[in-house]
Amino acid sequence: MENPSAGAGALELGDLQVGILSDIYMSGVWAASLERVARMAEVMGDRALATQARQVRVKALATIEAKFWMPAQGQYAFALMEDGSVNPNLTAWAATAMAFGVLDEVKGAEMASRLASSNVMTDWGARPLSAASPLFDPLHYNNGAVWPFVTGFTALAQYTYHNANAGKFALDAIARTGFDFSRGRNPEVLSGRLYKPLDTAVPQQFFATSMVLTPLIRGLLGIDVDAPRRRIRIAPHLPADWDSVFVGPVPIGTDMVGFSIIRDSGGLTLSMSEHSRPPWTGMTVLRPLAQPIDVEFSPALPLGAIVPLAEADVTHTPGDLHGTVRARFDASTVELRVPYSGGWRLIPPRRESPRPGARSRLQRIISERMVNGTYTVTIEGLAGTRGSIVVIPPNQSPDLKVVAEQADHARLNTLLRPPFSQSRWDVFLTFPDTGANADGYTTTTVSLKQAPR
Repeated sequence: MENPSAGAGALELGDLQVGILSDIYMSGVWAASLERVARMAEVMGDRALATQARQVRVKALATIEAKFWMPAQGQYAFALMEDGSVNPNLTAWAATAMAFGVLDEVKGAEMASRLASSNVMTDWGARPLSAASPLFDPLHYNNGAVWPFVTGFTALAQYTYHNANAGKFALDAIARTGFDFSRGRNPEVLSGRLYKPLDTAVPQQFFATSMVLTPLIRGLLGIDVDAPRRRIRIAPHLPADWDSVFVGPVPIGTDMVGFSIIRDSGGLTLSMSEHSRPPWTGMTVLRPLAQPIDVEFSPALPLGAIVPLAEADVTHTPGDLHGTVRARFDASTVELRVPYSGGWRLIPPRRESPRPGARSRLQRIISERMVNGTYTVTIEGLAGTRGSIVVIPPNQSPDLKVVAEQADHARLNTLLRPPFSQSRWDVFLTFPDTGANADGYTTTTVSLKQAPR
């Protein structure tokens, strides 16, 4: 889809839009909408239109990967230009395509780690344009100011491409904006350098407020309802320190369901009922199902986890793995379980809320990977400062210890096992004191493995 034909895409003003033929935002939304058109056409009995839409989508997806992806930079370009070149700027607009799952899984995971960086993510949300760009201006509406709207797409993109800690960081950032300036109101746009709404911001913007709910429901909880087909998919990325969650009521057409997810030492269990039980009221509201519902439970599991193949279908991604089980919900309750053992779980340090007017200072998780059997975490923090993460290792045996190595830095980190917990390890690290970006951040990598004592 070309911007001159379609109209304004990601940008409304500024030098970044000059000479654009097609930007990644417009292209991603176009590819996502083609699948929706095809589904609607099938419902209406127009098979020819459905086929045509899917054929155009195949071409659109191929063009996005061939034209926008820049392998040397490990990211998607912002736009194709009218002169045949590309605009290589790193922008958060690719997150829109990612939120709909349009981009390649492996390349999208690499892009997700770029969007998690402090070049894009402030402590209060995502800048549309990287601070490393010469066009960056923290007060410019399109070229650097933080939008909660864009941050929501960034959060959902991180969950869609299995970078859950970065997704939670972005989700927390949006949620906080509803409390720090005028309670219950999410400002339209904030400075890209200081935590403060711009004077031109709409004080209460629905786009901003909706982006608290969208990444929470579709990303963290992973709820995807297909009412016409009587299907619900629940693919949560639960934070490592959450052992349970209750959700309800969830509408599926005219029906309502509620469900809980419980994590124990041997796996995750989904319990769904045909009625909602809000735990804070003690009330039970019965809602008998009109028709059976097909349920798919596909929770994110830690990197390195082992799932019995007979118990669940397993899908590996760069940032996690998912075990999937299915059942037909045609009684009063249904229970699905994904068992697993082992795996590395990461708990980021407790975040302090940024103070209005402050600059970014929070540590952030860029990515988690398994590299040749070693669990590897890439982290950003202010140059020269000490940071920490908490890890839950795969094996809790007292005969094993956790060994940590910090790459590309002379100072060794300290590893302590807290006396109050036999399962959680505090890993202390120091961020390099040279090579900081414009926000004062540097990057380090920590590799962890278990070894005999």
